Amino acid sequence: MRTGHFVPLIACKKGFSNNVSGHVQLPLHAIRLLADAGHDVHLFTNAPTEDRPDPPDILPENITLHYVDDARKRTKVVDGVGGAGKGTSIRRLWKQMGQIKSLARELDLEVFHAYGYGRTATLTAMLRASGLRTPMVVTLFGLAAAPSGGQQLIRRFWKGIQMVAATEYVAGICRASDLDVTLVRQGAVRNFVAELNGAEVKPRKRVLFWRDPTIYNGADLCIEAFGALAPRFPDVTFEMAIRPHWNEVDGIEALDAAHGNVLIHRFPYDDGVSLADLVTGSLCIPLPFRKHSINPQLAIAESLAAGVPVITSDLGSAPELVEDGDSGLVVPIGDAPATAAAIEELLLDPPRAAKMGRHAAQIMARYWGWTTYVDDISRVYDRASSRA
Repeated sequence: MRTGHFVPLIACKKGFSNNVSGHVQLPLHAIRLLADAGHDVHLFTNAPTEDRPDPPDILPENITLHYVDDARKRTKVVDGVGGAGKGTSIRRLWKQMGQIKSLARELDLEVFHAYGYGRTATLTAMLRASGLRTPMVVTLFGLAAAPSGGQQLIRRFWKGIQMVAATEYVAGICRASDLDVTLVRQGAVRNFVAELNGAEVKPRKRVLFWRDPTIYNGADLCIEAFGALAPRFPDVTFEMAIRPHWNEVDGIEALDAAHGNVLIHRFPYDDGVSLADLVTGSLCIPLPFRKHSINPQLAIAESLAAGVPVITSDLGSAPELVEDGDSGLVVPIGDAPATAAAIEELLLDPPRAAKMGRHAAQIMARYWGWTTYVDDISRVYDRASSRA
């Protein structure tokens, strides 16, 4: 089957080609599987720029790449740090749409598959309304659970497009908006155990937060929890593996200075430090999100798949991934004392933490792997084609 896949802006900041966001990881892994299965895969994305010059390492080689204009007004990356977007250029949006329509017709695509959020669904609906008759599918990584009146009207515009959700949480939001949605589970992309290249996992008394150090990701909650626990558990290291971010929370350097058993790893990491070693060797990983950037949240999925219990907040699709008490612990949103108490609970019972980790790896392999993805998404394509 000849399929076109629209993934906005896969190009990376220099030096970040192996450290890309989930909205890039998931679709690129998906199209790799399709190409490996014999599909004729075409990727539409925005061209690299001076400040985002590098393709991601996971970009498949057995696909055809096409560049289209970027309709988003993006901030420049300076010293490895970007910033909040500045909206959409209407002029570039119409140009982008024209380029996508031209490519779809020239290639005689059998399916057009876009990946993203509400803005991507609206772009796809606009392509359809402007005359592109190629069957259309949108994988939604997230959607507002309580849409405003304007958002509800926009979602009516999406009807006729086959939606795909990787979690029951997002699928439920689609159903509540009367959208046609199919659940196709997708899980971890990075395999940290495989990245060790056969080296032995080095377990240690480590508690690790790894994510952009923002309030949405709960970095401030981990700072507070680590500050409370570090003096009480001097033989444990409390570590943060973080990327530069324009909206970093305060207190990281002060935490580091106050406690000898607190370690801060800033990307790109020092020689001899790898995320695979840090994750696989951790006793537990606290990720107390206030907001998910993607569903499933890949930091949770990849930590669980590596055999490490995760402490996360009762938010969105997280309880689908973390079985409270079995593969990790679920705490209230924004609750630093509860986060600290959950970490302490596992620190005081390492055998239980290890058992949770083993269970986590088994559950991720069984229910959140990619073994049936090509068959599942091919059925979605057939359904979209039959309705076009």
